[in-house]
Amino acid sequence: MTKKDYIKFAQLLNGYARFGVEEGHARHDIGTIKLNLGGVINQIGDIFEDDNPNFDRVRFVNAIEDIND
Repeated sequence: MTKKDYIKFAQLLNGYARFGVEEGHARHDIGTIKLNLGGVINQIGDIFEDDNPNFDRVRFVNAIEDIND
């Protein structure tokens, strides 16, 4: 995989994290979405690290979490 692929995944996951905000869900629902998404993000991070030892998990997570709370 290339950097372009990692960026696409971050954008995809960011879209799911934004779902609660854009759909006007209650505050606790947004937290639930982020909590459930956290496990998926960690598993994807594991896959990316196995694929590329230079993968920067912190940068990837920051790209996903870059939403307005």
